[in-house]
Amino acid sequence: MFKAKKANFVELRKEFQSNNEAFQSSIDAKISKLQKEPEMESKIMDALAIKEEKCKVLETNLCYTEKQVDDLLSERAVIRSCISDVTKMLFDIIEACDPRISITIKNNLLEKLRPVFAMLHRLEGFLKSGSFLQ
Repeated sequence: MFKAKKANFVELRKEFQSNNEAFQSSIDAKISKLQKEPEMESKIMDALAIKEEKCKVLETNLCYTEKQVDDLLSERAVIRSCISDVTKMLFDIIEACDPRISITIKNNLLEKLRPVFAMLHRLEGFLKSGSFLQ
C-alpha cells in the first residue's frame, strides 16, 4: 500500500516538476518579450523623431514658398498698376497733338516702364505664363 502511495507521490512530483518547468519557461518567454518591447519602442520613437524633423523641414519650406507667393502677388499688383498707367499714357500719346506734351508723356512712360521691365526680368517665365494679363 505504501509502495503504491509512494509511486503516486513520485508521479505527482514529476508532474509538478514538468508543470513548474513549463511555467518557468512561460515566465522566461514573457520576460524576454517585455525586455524587447522597450527596444521596439525606442526604434519607433527614433523613426517618429526622424519623421518629425522631415515635417519641420517641409513646414519651413512651405512657409518660405508662401512668402515667395505673397511677394510675387504683390509684384503682380505693382505690374498691373504700371501696365494700367502705361496703357493710359499710350492713349494720351495717341490723342496728343502737341509735340511738347508728347515728349513729357514719353518721359513719364519710360519712367514707368523701367521698374516693370526690371521686375519682369527678375520673374523667370512670367511673360510665358501670361498670368499678368488675367
